[in-house]
Amino acid sequence: PTPTPTPTPTPMPVPAPTPPECGCEEDGVRFCNFDDGASGTCERCSNFADAAACAADGLPARGVQDCVARCFGLRPPPPPLSLVPPVSTPPSPPPPASGGGIPTGG
Repeated sequence: PTPTPTPTPTPMPVPAPTPPECGCEEDGVRFCNFDDGASGTCERCSNFADAAACAADGLPARGVQDCVARCFGLRPPPPPLSLVPPVSTPPSPPPPASGGGIPTGG
């Protein structure tokens, strides 16, 4: 049986909004330290001389990432495309042997 159409379109499920990490981040000015796990408080970029200082400050991993990205504009390198070797294609069949074709009459 055919289902009865509804008068209005069925709404698509909407994912829950992602809560803001700290809500005070500003590139080049402040970053979220993630001291509370999924959130935290903002710290000033001016407190860090370089990206290495972010890692040396005792921040959680996400805090270090946000510090480096927001204060120094450095994004972590993308993951490798794949560690699996590419799929190989089977070899082409050999060409037909010469002279074994259809006689041309001659």
